[in-house]
Amino acid sequence: MRIAGVDIGGTYVKVGLVDTARGLLDKTSFPTPLGDPQAMAGLIARQVREMDASAVGIGSAGSVRLDTGLVYAGNLDWWGVPLRKLVEERLHMPVWVDNDAQAALMAEVFDGALQGVKNAVYLTLGTGVGGALLLDGRPWRGGTNTAAELGHMITHGDGLPCRCTRKGCYEMYASGSALSRMAGGLEIQEIFERAQTGDYALSALLEAYYHEIGIGLVSLISIFNPDRIALGGGVSAAGDALLDGVTKDVHRQLAARIDYFQGHIVLAAHKNEAGMIGAAILAQYYLFPESI
Repeated sequence: MRIAGVDIGGTYVKVGLVDTARGLLDKTSFPTPLGDPQAMAGLIARQVREMDASAVGIGSAGSVRLDTGLVYAGNLDWWGVPLRKLVEERLHMPVWVDNDAQAALMAEVFDGALQGVKNAVYLTLGTGVGGALLLDGRPWRGGTNTAAELGHMITHGDGLPCRCTRKGCYEMYASGSALSRMAGGLEIQEIFERAQTGDYALSALLEAYYHEIGIGLVSLISIFNPDRIALGGGVSAAGDALLDGVTKDVHRQLAARIDYFQGHIVLAAHKNEAGMIGAAILAQYYLFPESI
């Protein structure tokens, strides 16, 4: 089957044509129209019309209520947006909408870094921080499909105010946006490049950033004791620099109990394409279960 996979982030929307037997065939992107779901639906429909797709799978930032189809996403300025209905009205084809981190998790479980793993944490480091959990071989969604909002667990009591209205959320310290803010507005790629070429100040800043990511991961390890933790999202494009820095910090924090965590921290295999691929897989699973 050919399904359009859409990954809605706080900065960019990525749209890809996914053949569920052959993988990602084509992709494009456009800037996220924050606070304007009508514009978002229109832009998605325009891109999908140019693809030979029979259905659409969408992974959105924020919480997605599968029972009502409504999306709540502070990073997008969306509060109860009927995204599935808006896109279906424009395309007249089946549409499935799910959480973006759930989509990315499914891509990694399907044929990526989490294939064959029973217990895992998937963390997306982008404009915000997203998350998804695999427990005993099954995605954990919670009672209303809003479980694993890892970016909004509190890591700093009464810390920086978050758009979700709480203070001290993990994504205010561990997201790509947080890293850019810490560096005075520099782009993520430039921060890593300059640090690797001898910029001492940025190297020290990255160490502090790795520690912020590590704080959240140590808490997640204490709660879930996963076999594997996969790091995805835009920041994961930094590759081994990110992986090594985060792994060292986690091991340093767990020094007295390193035996407790026998798992591994890895980079997501599909990197920034996981959301598109996973959204298409979820669409096939829920819209065409007979094809699986």
